[in-house]
Amino acid sequence: MLRTIDLRGRVLSPAELLAVVPRADSARDEALVIAARIVDDVAVRGEEALREQAAQFDHVTDHAIAVPASHLDEALDSLDPGVRAALEEA
Repeated sequence: MLRTIDLRGRVLSPAELLAVVPRADSARDEALVIAARIVDDVAVRGEEALREQAAQFDHVTDHAIAVPASHLDEALDSLDPGVRAALEEA
């Protein structure tokens, strides 16, 4: 049964919002297990796994795996300098 939580007209901090809106721990745990399986599959089988997952989840086939360099350059150019510096340091 779904529970309705009416938040209209309320301004909540992130902590208050988390306290009001329940989280399903089991769903989160299941999602983490599935995500780990996907990552492990790509680590083991590489491009073949990526292509299968693209077909399964996005219904996309016969596409380029590599991101064109021009797209990467464009993304870097539009990135906030502080964020870029933090990413480069990390």
